[in-house]
Amino acid sequence: MADKKKKNSKPEMNILNRINADDGLAILKRLAKEDSALLKRIKHTALEYFKETKAEDITDQVFWELGKNC
Repeated sequence: MADKKKKNSKPEMNILNRINADDGLAILKRLAKEDSALLKRIKHTALEYFKETKAEDITDQVFWELGKNC
């Protein structure tokens, strides 16, 4: 019995790889506006993300700020 499914000659493109920062923000805002439960998850995730400040990032910033004043 022959396989009736056609194989796609082109690999499927991952849409997430095509989204830039501006597009991502617009899409995220649209989804949040449409779904209040998703908005709540976005807020929670954003707050958790911003809490994850790395000490290395802080020390690098202090180093560069002090270097500008010398």
